[in-house]
Amino acid sequence: MFSLAGFAEVFRAHRIETWPKTEAKVTAFSTSIPGGRARIQEYSVDVDYSVNAHLFHARKQAALTSQDRATITNLHQGSVVTLAYNPGNPAEAKIYIGNVGAKYLFLFFMAALCGVSALLAIKRPVPTANP
Repeated sequence: MFSLAGFAEVFRAHRIETWPKTEAKVTAFSTSIPGGRARIQEYSVDVDYSVNAHLFHARKQAALTSQDRATITNLHQGSVVTLAYNPGNPAEAKIYIGNVGAKYLFLFFMAALCGVSALLAIKRPVPTANP
């Protein structure tokens, strides 16, 4: 199951990588630390961008662990970020901020762990009852 999710996510990410890229202007940015979860910081960023003289708006909301916070500390209203948009539907966009690599690593680690567990279970001899 994890491997299917991992492959689907990699396929989706590869598809997005082929989209054209443009610059987007940050119109709003906020962060918060949920109660009782000091190691996690949630953020929300809104951007405006244009494609073929048409204006669009996108929002990204995500959570970062404490070691990943440096990837968003330079964001503020008026900042410029990179954005990829779907050429068939420019309103569909991917904002390139925050850490995305850890998600893939986790999915493939879990897939490998499940695979190794399945192999060990298959190779393990079945105990037989002695009469």
